[in-house]
Parts: sequence; C-alpha cells; structure tokens
Amino acid sequence: MGILLAVLSAVLYGSGDFLGGLSSRRESALAVTWYSQMAGLGSIVVVAVVVGADRVTSADWGWGAMGGLAGAAGLLLLYGALAKGPMAVVAPVTALLSAVVPAIAGFVQGERPSAYAVVGVLLALPAIGLAASAGDLDLGSVHARILAESIVAGSMFGLFFVFFAQAGDEAGMWPTVAAKVASVTALSLVVAVPSLRQNVSPDGSMRVARASLPLIVGAGLFDVGANALYLAATREGLLALISVITAMYPAATVLLAATVLREPIRRPQMIGLVLAAIAIGLVAAAG
Repeated sequence: MGILLAVLSAVLYGSGDFLGGLSSRRESALAVTWYSQMAGLGSIVVVAVVVGADRVTSADWGWGAMGGLAGAAGLLLLYGALAKGPMAVVAPVTALLSAVVPAIAGFVQGERPSAYAVVGVLLALPAIGLAASAGDLDLGSVHARILAESIVAGSMFGLFFVFFAQAGDEAGMWPTVAAKVASVTALSLVVAVPSLRQNVSPDGSMRVARASLPLIVGAGLFDVGANALYLAATREGLLALISVITAMYPAATVLLAATVLREPIRRPQMIGLVLAAIAIGLVAAAG
C-alpha cells in the first residue's frame, strides 16, 4: 500500500508542477508559488479536521514546520537557479538530490531494503534525473554557483521528505498543516521584502490575471494532496523507498506536457520514463 500511495503522491506532485509551470509562463514564479501555497493552506486545514488525529505532539508540529521551511527554501533556490541557469541542468540535478538525500537518511536510520528494492532504487536515481532533463546535461557549461544552488535546492526538497517522515502516525494530517503555515510564512516574508522579492521575481510583480487563478489554485490543491499521500505512505513503508518513488514526480510532468501540450518527449526523458517504470515494479515486487 505504501508504494501505491507514493506513486499517487508522485503523480499529484508532477501534476501540480505542470499546472504551476503553465501559470509561470504568464505570471511571475514567486506569485504563482505564493498564491498556490495560500490555496493549499486553506484546503489542508479542512482535510486535517475531517481526517482527525488521535494525538498531535509538539514534535509533530515541529517536524512539519521544518519540512515546510525546507520546502520553501528549496523553491526559492530553485527559482533563483532557473532564472540564471539552464533548465536542462538545474531541473535534473535538483530532482536527483531530492531522492538521494532521503535515501541516505533511511540507510542511516537503519533501513535495509531487500535486494530487489535496492536495485529499484539504483535504477530510480538516473530515471529521475533523465525524466527531469529538457536537453543535454552539460555540467561543465554551468557556473559553479548555479550548480551549487541546484544541489542545495534538491537537498532542501530531500530534507522536506525526511522531516515529514518523522511525524508520528497518530498526528493525522496536522503535520502537513504545520508545513503549509511555515512555508506560507517564509514566502510571505520574501514577498514583503522588495530586495528579496526581486531576487526571485525580477519584475517584483505579485499580480496575476484572473484567467490564471484556476491553474494556480489547482497547483496548490495537487500539492496538498501529494503531501497528504506522501505522509500516509511513510507510515506504510520504508523512507528510502517511499521517498525515491515519490521523487519520480518529473515523470508525471513530462507525460502531462506530452499529452496536453503535445510537447515531444526527448530520448533521455523516454529512457528515464522506462527506467522509472522498471524501478517502481522492482520496489513493488520487493513488497
């Protein structure tokens, strides 16, 4: 069940990124992120109330908040790197690190997946990088600072997965609420400070067209659903496996872009999609 929930989480993360990407073609990325997070906060509170919880400790709130802050930091670094560097390098490096960090954390915590699962994870790592690539991956042509920002952004996303997984099983969806509150607060500070806002959004604009609102709200709702499914998945399986499967979200984005926008799937992306399918099958077969 945990692997299935992780796959569904990856689908929703990828779908949210697709909607957010469409919105960012018309609006500033910071505006899209901030408004989508606001939409997500309102919806996850409702979900948390409906789902309920047996017991929510201060540690649960803390892990959720730390995850939210890590996720917000990752987004800001990612957008900064994308604004200054090639997406063909920034996106796969970030996606790859988002899988590597929790995989290492799971091993450090004593998790020992079966041989099939380990092979699946090893296949998943290049699959994530290839699926996220939009061209030739030429690291030598990228400024060291851009590469460093991409690595740190991916590490922050990986820490988001790690922190979320530490929340107690009895806390329901409230750690997700804590994460949203923390991320919205952090992003609000960036929005409120002109120098920080312009670093992420060069024109500094936070206005969005009414026609973009459905896409932005949809991105926020998909993100909330993905967070909730990931949290549920971590309660059913090993962190190293659940996080790596969830980190395959670029595959969903690529497939949606090909289906809806008729964007061609490049050879590296196709290889990544095939490897992702094999990796999921191996991890699922491992139980």
